[in-house]
Amino acid sequence: MDSSPDSSAEKRQSPPIFGLAGLRTFRTLSAPMPLFHPGTRTRLAAFLLWGLVSCGPGNNATAIRTPEIEPPRLQNADDLDPRVVARVEEARGELLQRLDDPRAWAELGMVFENERMRRLAVRCYEQAARLDASEARWWFHMANALGKLGHHDRAIASIQRSIELNGQYAPSHTHLGNFELDLGQLDKARTAFERATEVDASYPGGWVGIARVQMQFDETQKAIAGLERLIAERPHDVLVQRLLSSAYRQAGRPDEAIVEGGEIPEIVRWPDPWAEELRARQQDPALRRVTKLLLEGEQLEALALLEEMRKRARTPEDEQAYLPQLGDLYLALGRLDDAESVQRRILEIQPENSQVFLALALIHDKRGDLRSAVEAIRTAVQMNPNHFPAYRQAGRLYYRAGLFAEAAEAFEKVLTYDENTTGVLYLLGMSRFSQRDWTAADKHFNELLLSSPDHADGWFAYARTNIKLHRLDEAEKALNTAKARGFGDRTMIRQVSASLQRARQRASRRTLGQER
Repeated sequence: MDSSPDSSAEKRQSPPIFGLAGLRTFRTLSAPMPLFHPGTRTRLAAFLLWGLVSCGPGNNATAIRTPEIEPPRLQNADDLDPRVVARVEEARGELLQRLDDPRAWAELGMVFENERMRRLAVRCYEQAARLDASEARWWFHMANALGKLGHHDRAIASIQRSIELNGQYAPSHTHLGNFELDLGQLDKARTAFERATEVDASYPGGWVGIARVQMQFDETQKAIAGLERLIAERPHDVLVQRLLSSAYRQAGRPDEAIVEGGEIPEIVRWPDPWAEELRARQQDPALRRVTKLLLEGEQLEALALLEEMRKRARTPEDEQAYLPQLGDLYLALGRLDDAESVQRRILEIQPENSQVFLALALIHDKRGDLRSAVEAIRTAVQMNPNHFPAYRQAGRLYYRAGLFAEAAEAFEKVLTYDENTTGVLYLLGMSRFSQRDWTAADKHFNELLLSSPDHADGWFAYARTNIKLHRLDEAEKALNTAKARGFGDRTMIRQVSASLQRARQRASRRTLGQER
């Protein structure tokens, strides 16, 4: 194996350009998704309609705790808006009249959840499920509250229990897919989304989820085909428009984008009666207005409203409720200094919030400050080494910065969570190639082409790797396959063909020298 150790010289290298598809994946969701719901979710984007930033790791236990003696009380009522206190006390007073009624517990939980008191909401949903463990809705609401808290393992266990009780409710399967997507479990997410389409083919959530997974796998053409069918049925669906636009851009077809900024909103108004139970109890007309404005594409009006709501916040905790949306909206509008200022404020309120550094990495990258972006993503990974989407984002930043050893390490980490991530396999192979580790690069390109034989750049990279390994017949086969399938432009084909010809000439000279 012809490989060279890491050196400071490697850090100054630029990534080789065998084609654009691999690099275009950096601009996808997950992106963004990433940051995201994406998400999934880290994107005028999954960003724009996020609620609170995740509040830390959760307990993986699925058992419900010991019974509540009485409904949860507000511990900081003096610091809250009196209208919030009144709403909570009204719902709590009604519950005290019927403590054995699971519906009353769930209703108090919905009041807490709408006021972003999600831990208290979970306690109420737990009690509702304890009183009536056969009602799928209580587990559904508990799962979504846990998901908003960032407790994805517990959220998955709860939504799976809801599905066991009622497997014919398509949104439940979609929520399960979203939770799996947040954890980077793309195959599991795809299975859940496909099940949603089987339960109710008219529900868009499953089809949109499948497209999001396909875009993560670099199956962009499949995603586009599915989304084009969906947009024909739902021509005014803003989310489908934005996701399809993102897919066009990922495929190198930006002129076909339907709307500017092809990212995904987080909150979707698709038929979901159980979620409507929660939304029906939303009391803050300003937040409802922000959501409506974002879905209508009125970002400037939404921004003005969020800024006003932030000014009215009485406590840092109240302010924090608006900051993620505000920061992401600044980012979507290109106001990078304001976006960074908001993220710094979040960090003052929540010093252990690693999501801030994911956002800062994106902000620095948009400024063209790749060095600062790399520093930010390193911090994010160090603060939360178990957060899968961070490694995907980190690997792509390291690769673009020419830090190929670190990029390969990050991509290897991604593959411990998902062994069939097409885009990651390509960039991992490219990272190893850039390290002159031809054997490792060959292994990854082989895996890539076995799982995704239509990956155009993969064939050219595989041909070049075989040239380096002096397997010239194999390189020629790969090049001929690419040409037969119409992959690559004339420049790409000419470059690889020339490399192959030079390698054959060198091999011929060696043979002649040996004969003499």
